[in-house]
Amino acid sequence: MDGVTLSSPLLSVENVTLEYRAPGRVVRATQNVSFDVWEADRFVLLGASGCG
Repeated sequence: MDGVTLSSPLLSVENVTLEYRAPGRVVRATQNVSFDVWEADRFVLLGASGCG
């Protein structure tokens, strides 16, 4: 969008922590992740193995 300024993001995520159970342990996938997504942005969350 040429010449147009958005005043707020399309999506705003703040302080997300995600944990899941694995055999014999709990894995913390994210800790206090925050981000904004603006129009025309692309966002990818990749793990250490390249999976997302």
